[in-house]
Amino acid sequence: MQKKDKNLIRFDRQWNPKRIAMIFMVQALRDYLKNPELIEKINNNNYMSHVRNLKDGAQREALVWLIDDASIATFSFNWVCEVLEIFPKKIRKQILAGEISFEDVEHVQIAFVD
Repeated sequence: MQKKDKNLIRFDRQWNPKRIAMIFMVQALRDYLKNPELIEKINNNNYMSHVRNLKDGAQREALVWLIDDASIATFSFNWVCEVLEIFPKKIRKQILAGEISFEDVEHVQIAFVD
């Protein structure tokens, strides 16, 4: 019997929007949360000053992707949330408030199964 891994997300090999969306979300969360000492809780929607303070390019890009509330383009944060059937405002608030940590996403693996 195979051991079930709670950090493993399985998808079939066919192109699947949920698979792509999950890859985007997990990678963006890893990029944004990887240096927790550089992340301050963002209050009063003061996003842009926070973006300017981040020196790591990947972390900065992940934050810009996360806070872009206007875009519904493919691969935008809002698109990813819609595909994953989660509420973008709620998850965004949890991420920016520090309720989700790097440890929550660092061991997530996405497997492609036949």
